Amino acid sequence: MAPVFSVLFSILLATQAQAAGATENLIIAAAQQAEIELDARVGLAIHDTGSGTRWQYNADERFP
Repeated sequence: MAPVFSVLFSILLATQAQAAGATENLIIAAAQQAEIELDARVGLAIHDTGSGTRWQYNADERFP
């Protein structure tokens, strides 16, 4: 459970970054790290309601 929490916390911190490109790279890196730590596929979608920016990772895949 600790790896999942650390990854989710990393994603939360990444959403607070100022530069959109840097933020996207941090979010994707956190999702990829979660896949490694969990030995599983990870998908996420984040929508910043303040700026309207969206980040997606494996968002077009289906997860049972």
